[in-house]
Amino acid sequence: MRGGDMQLWKRLSLGTAVLGIGLASVPAGAVVQLRDYRVAGDQNIIHDDALGLEFLRLPLTYELAPAQLTTLFPEFRVARHTEVTALLGNLGLSGLNPTGVNTYAVAVGLPVMATIGAMIYHDYGRGSTAQASYAYFLTDAGTYSIYNIMLATGIVQPNGMSVIYQAFGSTPYMRQRGTYLVREAPVAAPVPEPASWGLLIAGLGLIGARLRHRRQQGYKPA
Repeated sequence: MRGGDMQLWKRLSLGTAVLGIGLASVPAGAVVQLRDYRVAGDQNIIHDDALGLEFLRLPLTYELAPAQLTTLFPEFRVARHTEVTALLGNLGLSGLNPTGVNTYAVAVGLPVMATIGAMIYHDYGRGSTAQASYAYFLTDAGTYSIYNIMLATGIVQPNGMSVIYQAFGSTPYMRQRGTYLVREAPVAAPVPEPASWGLLIAGLGLIGARLRHRRQQGYKPA
């Protein structure tokens, strides 16, 4: 191999390795994302990649008893306590802190739901100190319970930011302002992540450099 060709191969190998390292540093994506639901629409799905679950925010026009759930939303079920807890933990809301059993407090001035857009709350009066949110879930014992999210005085949130509704009586109803429905996240066709591509390219570059080095050792000028 001539000197010019060897220099060219070295540059290509170096460039390939650098490209691989750069791609390997690209993040795969956010843990929690908003997606559209084929029936409800308008980005009602909260997709939690870490949990492998999708939480459905029911449209404001929907109101149904638990017995109707399998008919209208056959792939969904009511979320359990541990699943709602894990979802709240993956949201990364620094101002949302547990203050008791199933109770979270929000710091003054924090635009809580602006972080993910569809994590809704039921506001009993803007600027009030009353309970402002219900996260409705199914306990391990098979009963219904709620999370409370308390908003401090003076916090004003955008309209349309409510998720689930509180249970009334022995037959709880689910609305956008009160109930989490959940399903297993659909399994997409496997696509190499950017990090995987980067490592693959870097590996191929190193293999090529090693082969060229061995060929060069066996090369003797005429």
